[in-house]
Amino acid sequence: MRIIDIPGYKDKKDLLILDKEISVLEAVSQMKKMNYGAVMVIDSAHQDKLCGMFTERDLLMKVVAEGKDVAKVKLQDAMTKKVHTAHPDDTVYNSMRRMSAGRFRHLPIVDEKGKIIGLVSQGDFVAISWYQLYQQVKERGKLSFTTHTQFWVFILAFMAYTAIMIKLLKY
Repeated sequence: MRIIDIPGYKDKKDLLILDKEISVLEAVSQMKKMNYGAVMVIDSAHQDKLCGMFTERDLLMKVVAEGKDVAKVKLQDAMTKKVHTAHPDDTVYNSMRRMSAGRFRHLPIVDEKGKIIGLVSQGDFVAISWYQLYQQVKERGKLSFTTHTQFWVFILAFMAYTAIMIKLLKY
């Protein structure tokens, strides 16, 4: 399965993309308003190029824990600068593996020119996992029946043969 096939990816219409010069307070306000856990940060001076991610963890570790003023700190000073990205045709498995290995929960999706076109989170992958689990259980149920059908046909045939033989022996 590819990222572009994820229902959560297709359903996300409103991306939260803010300029690196915005204050952390404004970013957090936007995050609250949209109920998002992350912001994709761009540099407007360089054709809206993705230059970082600002997450709830960044807020906690780089601003609150250090006693900084959220109104004065800019996103560029609190964001994660080394951002991993993916393309719409990347596989879900590889993307999940990269996120797990890198210990991050949000993955920006970019096109071949590096333009932001989407975002997936671990929550999107969890939703897929439950759907796939359901599909696997359903499929294994079918396989289980088909792989054991010969056994049950043999048992039924044996029982029918035995019943016929008992009936014939009584006469």
